[in-house]
Amino acid sequence: MKKIDLFGEVGHQFGIEFLWIAPCLIQSRLSKRQSFDVVLLRLIELSQTVIGIELLGELFAQLLAEPFSFIPLPGADYVIGLVAQPIKIIYFAAVKEGKHMVFVQDSEGLEKFFRAIKSMGCPFCEHVGALNRHSLMHGNDPEAKEGRITRGQRVFCSDRGRRGGCGRTFPILFTWALPQHSLSATLVWQAVHKWLGGMSIRAAWQTTNTPLALDSFYHYLQRLRRRLTTLRTLLSTASRPPDSMRWDPLLQTFEHLETVFPKASCPVASFQQRFQTPLTG
Repeated sequence: MKKIDLFGEVGHQFGIEFLWIAPCLIQSRLSKRQSFDVVLLRLIELSQTVIGIELLGELFAQLLAEPFSFIPLPGADYVIGLVAQPIKIIYFAAVKEGKHMVFVQDSEGLEKFFRAIKSMGCPFCEHVGALNRHSLMHGNDPEAKEGRITRGQRVFCSDRGRRGGCGRTFPILFTWALPQHSLSATLVWQAVHKWLGGMSIRAAWQTTNTPLALDSFYHYLQRLRRRLTTLRTLLSTASRPPDSMRWDPLLQTFEHLETVFPKASCPVASFQQRFQTPLTG
C-alpha cells in the first residue's frame, strides 16, 4: 500500500478520514468485549499500514501503561492526538460506569439496606460514611401497556464538601427486576417453565399475556446463551447439575437452576438474590 505524506495535503485529508474511522473502530471492538490493548493495537496497525509511522509502534508499551496520558513528540503529535481523543472519549466513558449492583427481595429489604448504609463502604472507592439514598429507578411495567413501575433505587457516594466519596452511583434493585430489560424475572420464568414443559418458545411466551413483543424474550435468551459458562459455574457452587436428557445447554441450565431453588416461586429472582449478580451479567 502506498505510504502517505503525513504533513502534505493528502496527509491532512487522511487525518480527517482517520478521525472519523477511529471512533467507529473503537466502538466496534468494545461492542465485541475486546480489551483496551486489542483496541489500541488495531488503531496503531491501521495508522502504520496507511502512514508508515514506526514511532507509534515504539510508543505502544507506553500507551498501555498510561492509556490516557499522551506526550506530544516531534512529528507524531498529530496522529497520536487523533488516536488519543476517540479512546479518551469513548473508552474511558465506557469503563468509568461501574457494574456493581445490589439485589433486595422487596421494599422492606430496601429499607433495611438503607438503615445500614452509613456503616457501609462504597464498592468503588471503599470510603465509609459517604453513601446516601438517591433517586428511585423506574422502568416499563411488563404487565401493563405503557405502564411504569419502580424497579429499585440508586445509592450515591457523595463527593461534596468533606464527605470524601467518589461521586459514583450504583443501583439497589428488586430481585424481580432484570437490568437493561423491560422483562421481569417472574415473566421470564413463567415462559421458561412452559418451555421446559414441552411448549415451543412462541407458545410459552403467549401464555404470559404480556404486551411485550416475543422478540424481547428471544433477545433475553440469546444473552443467556452467551453467559452459560458463568451461570453453570455459579450454579455448580450450590449444587451439582442434575442428569438431563435435553440437548439444549440453555434448557439444561434452567433445569439446574430449578434444582438449586426447588421451593422458589421464581428461581430467576432467587438466583439474583443469592449470587447478587444479574442472570444476564
